[in-house]
Amino acid sequence: MEKFCYCKPTKVIYGAGEFSKLGAEAAAWGRKALLVKDAGPLEELGIYRRALRYLEAEGITVLELEGIASNP
Repeated sequence: MEKFCYCKPTKVIYGAGEFSKLGAEAAAWGRKALLVKDAGPLEELGIYRRALRYLEAEGITVLELEGIASNP
């Protein structure tokens, strides 16, 4: 096996109103995003549409991948 290094840092932002900063946070990483979507509560509660709106407001091109089953 060849040598390699794997680093996956995680940033968690929590608090009232923080979700509205999604687009600005994502824009720091690039101008394209992939949103993976399954029918369920995120769609029903409007959270998915809000995420899409926040990303697009920052000029991020969003590709939506629908019909993906969640991991059991």
